[in-house]
Amino acid sequence: MEKEDKILSMLEAQSSMLQTLSNMVQAQSVKLDEHTVILKEHSAKLDEHSAKLDEHTLILREHSAKLDEHSAKLDSLSATLNEHTTILEEHTTTLNEHTTMLGALAESQDTILVTVGAHIGKLDAHEADIKELKADMYDVKNQLKKTGLRTA
Repeated sequence: MEKEDKILSMLEAQSSMLQTLSNMVQAQSVKLDEHTVILKEHSAKLDEHSAKLDEHTLILREHSAKLDEHSAKLDSLSATLNEHTTILEEHTTTLNEHTTMLGALAESQDTILVTVGAHIGKLDAHEADIKELKADMYDVKNQLKKTGLRTA
């Protein structure tokens, strides 16, 4: 009987160990279920974030396309501005040349006016001399008539 008692005692010990193991497995199963629920929640959140990431990626692509479009317009405007700047510089150069020419013309005009003024003065003096000569000739003609000499 001792052998049987020993076997029974061993069986009871093993049964107790199996019960402890079963309790541990059951506790781990509960924890596993809790972790599964948490994992499902995290998975759902990841799906939400993934959807939002896709939305944001689409928005970023749209903004990137707009940015490229605006960059192209800015490049075009910059080229136009450079063309206009070149044209303005050419006009400024031409305007400066014309201003220089006008200054020279003004100086020439002043010189011409002085010269013309001098000529007008000479003409006025000649006119006065001619009038005086005519008056003298008239007087001579009249005196010749008085004397009876013929005049042409």
